Amino acid sequence: GYEAKLVCANNVTAFSNAWNSMSPKTSAAVIISHSNGMSLIFEEGTRSNAMSANGRTIDEKNSLPKIGDLKGPEVAFLYILACNAAHEELLIHEGTNVADAFRDLPNVDTVYAYDGSVGFGILDFKPDFAPRLAFDQSGYFKVYKNFDIPYKFGLPSGLLEYDSED
Repeated sequence: GYEAKLVCANNVTAFSNAWNSMSPKTSAAVIISHSNGMSLIFEEGTRSNAMSANGRTIDEKNSLPKIGDLKGPEVAFLYILACNAAHEELLIHEGTNVADAFRDLPNVDTVYAYDGSVGFGILDFKPDFAPRLAFDQSGYFKVYKNFDIPYKFGLPSGLLEYDSED
């Protein structure tokens, strides 16, 4: 009973255009991307083909398009399948992360995103492609170093809900 539209957006302009032109009947959206916690990264290894929660790169030397500038229809549920998009320590110490920036959009109600690295693929004991925490959490721990956050030996929390009422 649902209609789904898959859009390949491998750069900031394509992503912004796709987001801003979604159907007014969009009730849920899914973003699959790379992320360093503060930015959606559309090309692995780049610092410029990205969209940031605060409009800055990690080193704060360059500006990036800001998630808060996106427009679009009312979206009841947004699922962000990107590593560290809901990194809790990043939110606490830097004041925002990808999930929080999307949650702050006036047209997005609830965001689900991962505090930790995301994995996909079939496991011997779980024969489906459902997203999950990855076994390798090196990206999760790099967020502490990348953003100069005090490391408290915490472990990733997994899938978190960011509600518009929080």
